[in-house]
Order: sequence, then C-alpha cells, then structure tokens
Amino acid sequence: MVNTKPKVVIDHVYLAEAEGYHGILSPFLKRCKIGVSGNVDKRMASLNKSQPPCNILELHSIYHPDAYKIEKYLHNKYNYCRVNLLNSEEWFDLNPIDYLRVHRDLYIKEGKEWNYRKDKGKGPLIKTLIVLVTSLIPIAIISNKVIEDCTYNKEPIPIINNK
Repeated sequence: MVNTKPKVVIDHVYLAEAEGYHGILSPFLKRCKIGVSGNVDKRMASLNKSQPPCNILELHSIYHPDAYKIEKYLHNKYNYCRVNLLNSEEWFDLNPIDYLRVHRDLYIKEGKEWNYRKDKGKGPLIKTLIVLVTSLIPIAIISNKVIEDCTYNKEPIPIINNK
C-alpha cells in the first residue's frame, strides 16, 4: 500500500509564550517555547488545546529551509534558560534581555535587520521594558531607605556587660 499522505515540510521556526505563566513575575520572566513547524497557526492551535491553563501566544515566526538547524542553534544558545520538563526540552524561562535576544536572533536568521518597533510582539516587548524600569525605581528607593536605616543610628548602642 502506497502512502498518499503528503509529507509535511518543516520550514518555520517560532517563538511562543505561555501568557502569564509566572503570574506577578511575568514581566520579568517569560515561559517561552522555541520550536519548528510546517504550519505555525495549526501548531499554536494544537498547543492551546493540549497545554492549558495558559494561553499560548505566537510571538515571532520565520520561514527558513533549515528550520531544524536554527532551532538547534537557539536551543543550544539559550540552554542556560531551559526548563527541565518531563516531556519537552523546548521550553525556556527568558528574562527580558534574553527575550529580546531571541527575537533579534530570529530576525538575523531570517536575514532582516532587527527593529523592536516593527516586531510582531512589540506590545509585550514595550510593556516588559516599561514594567522593568518602573518597578526598579521603587525597589531602589526602598532598598536605599533600609540601608540608610540600618547604617545611621541616632543614639549609640548601649554596651551590655554580662558578668
């Protein structure tokens, strides 16, 4: 019997995010999947059916005939961000810098110049940067106050002599 099913050509590399996976830490840490597919839209639908409770959002995809080679390159490059899961080695916890670097790497592999303003996921990128910067200001103020309170004493500490 001859197999008449057409062979699926894997020619796209994609970056997807499990939206809100880390809850309050989501602006600082994103659970992302770097994978390959012949049809990214179908793959996103499949992921959303099989991996709740988070919505899986396609952030970036590129066409490239050597999709597997690029996926392997990205997996190796961001290995230090890899999440140890039982059934998958394609999920990564990306901080804001690595998140931007993966986008940049995909643009470069596609042969385009990277410009975050034209990025498909520019909303999440800009929000991430704004939240990062605005959240660091109160942290700096609070930590400065704690250090100041700990190092400045209005009265000398009494010496207790237990004899």
